Amino acid sequence: MTDVLPTVVVVYDIGAATPLEILSAAAGTCDVLFLYDRSRPEAAPGVEFIRELADGLDATGRTVDELADMLRERRPAGIVTFSEYALRLTCQLGERLSLRGHDLATLDRLTRKSLQREALASAGVDGLAFRLVRSVEEATAALDEIGFPAVLKPSTGTHSRDTFRLDSAEDWHNLARSIDLSEDFVVEELLVGDRRWTGEGWGDHVSVEYASFDGDHQHIVTLGKFPLAEPFRETGDFFPSTLDEPARQQVRSLVAAALTAVGVRDGVTHTEVKFTATGPRIIEINGRLGGGTADIVRKAGALNPITIALQIALNYRPQPDCPDKSEEVVFEMSVLSPLERVRVESIGGLDAVRALEGIDRVVAVARPGSIVDWRDGSVSQLCTVFGRIHGHPALARLRRDIHKTLDVTFSPGAAW
Repeated sequence: MTDVLPTVVVVYDIGAATPLEILSAAAGTCDVLFLYDRSRPEAAPGVEFIRELADGLDATGRTVDELADMLRERRPAGIVTFSEYALRLTCQLGERLSLRGHDLATLDRLTRKSLQREALASAGVDGLAFRLVRSVEEATAALDEIGFPAVLKPSTGTHSRDTFRLDSAEDWHNLARSIDLSEDFVVEELLVGDRRWTGEGWGDHVSVEYASFDGDHQHIVTLGKFPLAEPFRETGDFFPSTLDEPARQQVRSLVAAALTAVGVRDGVTHTEVKFTATGPRIIEINGRLGGGTADIVRKAGALNPITIALQIALNYRPQPDCPDKSEEVVFEMSVLSPLERVRVESIGGLDAVRALEGIDRVVAVARPGSIVDWRDGSVSQLCTVFGRIHGHPALARLRRDIHKTLDVTFSPGAAW
């Protein structure tokens, strides 16, 4: 007689895991029931895969209560999402079905930057100066109070979308003439990086994944970062990081305290940490797995974080097993557009990049004719490169070679 696996509902949207990656990670652990929304055009490729090859329910146009009734008939043992866009629906359904996950109050602190900052400050974990603003006038007053340099960014959002660095009153005056503050924004003091922690040539920040179960926070992995593209656009991750053991321990202590401060009890989280002259500081905490992390950790030979998230949803206490050190460096690197809105005219050198030592795969994201806009943040990609190489010095050389080899031409894009 074949054992029947429990079912976990995965609320699907674009994010940190594709349907195929989720199904692969679930093998032997659970059956997956996808919940998808056909009205989300960005998620269309994944939805098409689910409708053809996986078990799924169509959530399009249905209320939360209707969806909860549909799911009760399937008797799921857990629910999870790997998408920022689906976090609220996942939490709402989880509460109605009495399944493990973030409660809605915790979700608000994870998705609204102002509430997150308040929680971190109240707990004495990180006291960054910030103000929630809803107009140009409020932003001006906040900048007068906080001073420069500062950051202006949406209170909710992903991929550093519409995030601006302001070094002077002149910067703000120029931006204020065109900025749309129809949604809530946050003005906060700029965390000035110190690369002595990570080493020259690398980003002055790291990302940290944690698995939480009943309020017990277990470290999954800390990923090193390539330098940001202006102003704050991510260009990729690598494992292991360049941090020494004391720095790794400081980061873990900070992140665990931050997770407790915002109320996280169950689930996988993605936290970004900045290194400053006074030590590590919290950039932000996200209530789901970070993009690209699962592929890097899996290639490093450790338990897949997607599997860990499914285990937590099933009420299993996970056992993350990723080491801190490795001679081989696994990486995912993105080449981003310039700090303009542009049309891609041509992309040359992709085959030559594929031929470089250490490259496993190159994915062209933009095509000739594509409009790429830096205001979209880290998704303003031209291509993404995946690979592994022996040691950080070799990775630094490879990164330089990739940028030298690619030959991309642009023309001005259409106005906003």
